[in-house]
Order: sequence, then structure tokens, then C-alpha cells
Amino acid sequence: MRKRIRILIHNWNFYQLEQFLKYKADAKGIWTVQEKACYTSQRCSCCGYAARNNRKTQGNFKCKKCGFEINADLNADRNIRDLGLASYMEANAGTINIHNISEGHAQGA
Repeated sequence: MRKRIRILIHNWNFYQLEQFLKYKADAKGIWTVQEKACYTSQRCSCCGYAARNNRKTQGNFKCKKCGFEINADLNADRNIRDLGLASYMEANAGTINIHNISEGHAQGA
């Protein structure tokens, strides 16, 4: 059973997944944005410094500039989130209190 599920997941068409997510979000009135993930795993989500050697291993991120340490995927997720928030603010000329949204982020949560 686990092998069958793993095969299904790995054969999933990510474009199709993207379309499903967008369709469901649109139906609920949720704004979506597609961001490029380039270098998000190498850029520090705390200070913004980007370097290849920031990502020590597949799972560990440690910034060479500020010393911030976190799970590498979580670091990349935070960078993508920040790109999305910036796109949203630019597109809607709105104001979002990023400090409150990122409060746990600044504390390494």
C-alpha cells in the first residue's frame, strides 16, 4: 500500500496540482501568486544574505553572515512567503503589517 501511494505521489503532475490549487483558491476568493523558487534555499530568511554554502546539507541551513540556523526547507518556505507577500502588496497597493505576520519568523519559530 505504501509503495503504491509513493508511486502515485511521485508520478503526480505538478502543473495539474498547481491548477487544482488555483481553482480551489479562486472558488473561495483566495488570492494566489506563483513565485519562482530560485535561490530561496540559499538565501537567509532572516538577513537576506544568499550564498551556496549557507545550505550545509539537504536539511540544514546556517547563514554565513548572521549565523541564523533553521531547517533548510522551512527557510526556503519563509523566503517564498516573503516573495508572495511583496507581490501581493505590489499588486494591490495595500499595506500588510509584515512584522506581525513574521513575528514568529524573526524569533526563529
